[in-house]
Amino acid sequence: MTTRQMILAAALTAVTASVTADALWAQGVGVVVDKMDAVVAPPSKAAREALRSARDVEAGARGATGEERAAILARAVQAYAKVATDFASEPSAVGEASFSAAEIWRKQGELGTAEGLYQRSIENDKGRYEERALMQLAHIARRQEMPDEALGLYERVTRFKPSSARAHEARVWIAKIYSSSEDKTKAVAAFQLAVDRAGSPRRTIGACNSLAGLLIKMGQLAEAEKVIKRAEVASQAKTGGQTGGSNLKDAYLKMSAHKSLQRAKDKRDKVHKQAEHLEKSIKFCSAMARD
Repeated sequence: MTTRQMILAAALTAVTASVTADALWAQGVGVVVDKMDAVVAPPSKAAREALRSARDVEAGARGATGEERAAILARAVQAYAKVATDFASEPSAVGEASFSAAEIWRKQGELGTAEGLYQRSIENDKGRYEERALMQLAHIARRQEMPDEALGLYERVTRFKPSSARAHEARVWIAKIYSSSEDKTKAVAAFQLAVDRAGSPRRTIGACNSLAGLLIKMGQLAEAEKVIKRAEVASQAKTGGQTGGSNLKDAYLKMSAHKSLQRAKDKRDKVHKQAEHLEKSIKFCSAMARD
C-alpha cells in the first residue's frame, strides 16, 4: 500500500463516521464564501491558535514514514477542515486552512481534491492566496495534459508581480508548453520574453540556456550563440557591489547549451566535410569517365 493510499484510507476512516461539513470541505465542495473583491480581515486570535495547532500536527509528519506519516497527514487535513468549519465566518482563516490542506493533497497526488481547495483559498482570501494558488492550479492543469488551461493560468500569474521569481517561472512554463507543441515560433518568442523580463542575472542565465537549447534543436546555431553571449554578459553583472560572482559564473559555465552547441557544430562540420568529399569524388569520377 502506497503512502498516498494510506493517507486516503486514514482520512476516509476519520470522516466516514458521519457526513459532516468537515468531510465535504475536505473534498473541495460545500458552501463558498465569495470574498473576491472584499478586504479580508486577519484571523481572530482563536483562529490563529487553531491554525497554529493544525500546522503543528502537520509538522509532526517530518521525518515520519509509511503508515505513521499517512496517519499524521490525515489528522492534519482534518485539523485544517475543522478550522474552516469552526471559523467559517472568517474568510482569512478559511483561506489559509484551504491552501494548507490543498498543499497536503497535492503532494499526495490527489490533484482533484487539491484543485478544489486551492479554488477555495482564492474565493476566501484573494489577496493572500490568488497568485500562489493560481500557480499550483496551472501546474495541475499541465500535469493533467490540459495545455490551454495551463497557459491561461500561467499567464494570469505573470500579471501579479511581473518581475517576481514566480512570474518568471510562469513565463518559462509557458515557453516549455509551446516548445512541446508544434508551434516552435511561439516557444522562441515566449522564451525570449522570459529572458527579457527575467529580473535577475541568475534567472536570465537560466532562461538563456533554455532558449539557446531550443534554437540549437531548430538548427539556428548563430542565434543560439547570441543568446549564450547574453548569458555570459549576465554572469558578469554587478551583485553586492562586485562584478559577477562565483555563483553566476558557475551557472553560466554549467549551461547545457554550451555542449549542445558544440555537438551541433561538430555534426554540421562533419556533414559539410562529407558533402565536400562526395563532391570531390563525383568530380574525380567524371574526370575519369572523360578520359
